[in-house]
Amino acid sequence: MDLFGGLSRAASQRMQSCFTQFNSWLGVRLSLTLDQALETAEMANLTLRAYGRMLYASGRSRYQLVYTITAVQRLRLEFKSLLGGAWHVYRIWQLEQPGQCRAVLSAPILHAVLTLGLL
Repeated sequence: MDLFGGLSRAASQRMQSCFTQFNSWLGVRLSLTLDQALETAEMANLTLRAYGRMLYASGRSRYQLVYTITAVQRLRLEFKSLLGGAWHVYRIWQLEQPGQCRAVLSAPILHAVLTLGLL
């Protein structure tokens, strides 16, 4: 069964990549298998929090934590409401480094602005 089904191809690949990196980090840094890290909701929450802090400290992107938490929630549906600590790390990160939204101008508006500028 495809764990990451129902997502766009790009999102599915990104989630799979983030989950694989998390799995690798567990083995290298914590000497844990994925099964050990996800044995209980508390253990999953603690490992995801530690992983999020590592991502932040190493200057990685916030989306990596989001996709990793979401992948764990898809793998262990019963943990979905129990990963508040991991989401808290994300929220704190978001407060520390807020993203920027860029306004998108549609083609007609861009043409109108250019026309007015030329006049």
